[in-house]
Amino acid sequence: MKGIIDRFEADKTVVELENGCMADIPRSRIPKGAKEGSAILIKNEEITLLDSETHNLRLEVEKLMEDTFED
Repeated sequence: MKGIIDRFEADKTVVELENGCMADIPRSRIPKGAKEGSAILIKNEEITLLDSETHNLRLEVEKLMEDTFED
């Protein structure tokens, strides 16, 4: 299942899953380098960063911001 890191709270990571549910994952299980907005894949108890999806999501957000705040 895929998800996006929403935020970090103390020793947990709050992740929005692709089905719209929120999940708390121990921060110790999240790969180093993960940030808020990072896309992750959770498969067989293993968590992997999805760098290309994270990049694409950031581009989408930037485009939405530009369209929203045009002069």
